Amino acid sequence: MATKIRIIIIFLIFFSFETSKSEITKDLRDEWLINVEQYLSELSAINGSFTQINNNGNISKGKFWIGNNQELRFEYLPPSETIIIIKNKKIFFKENKAEEFASYSTNENPLVGIFSDKIQFEQFLIKNLEIKGSIGTFSLNTEKSLSRNILFLTLDYPDPKLRQWRFIDEQKKETTIFFSNIDTQEKIKENLFETRR
Repeated sequence: MATKIRIIIIFLIFFSFETSKSEITKDLRDEWLINVEQYLSELSAINGSFTQINNNGNISKGKFWIGNNQELRFEYLPPSETIIIIKNKKIFFKENKAEEFASYSTNENPLVGIFSDKIQFEQFLIKNLEIKGSIGTFSLNTEKSLSRNILFLTLDYPDPKLRQWRFIDEQKKETTIFFSNIDTQEKIKENLFETRR
């Protein structure tokens, strides 16, 4: 009986220690969000690879670039060969073998808010903030779009570094993108973000 009691006490002490060690206070969470905001505002001149999983499980891969002025280019590998560019608060896309880019603008897509002017989290609703170990996740959306156009960002904690995002579009379809092989460049060629021939 005494042995069982000792085991229970040891378990409770260990559990309490682990719980307190993993607790993240509100101040630390707020501080991390400030650091994330600054990190995203300064995110420029990088390139890397991505893997995308869409709502029906199809997997696509490709390369991405973030320009000197925070423009974003996704270039999908064959067979897709789609190109997506976000700049000037617009989303440009060109399907395989298309000659010109199509475009649309929306203020309700958080991606447009991130890759445009200096990002300010106050323009978004921030929800679902969760920090586990060395990873933090939260969602961004506008007041006009509470169930659609939601962006979930996953970054390192406590020093932010983008790892993945999950986007729920206007049709409530989910797309998840994992980032890898991220490399900082002195300068990214501006012609990568040209949308006119």
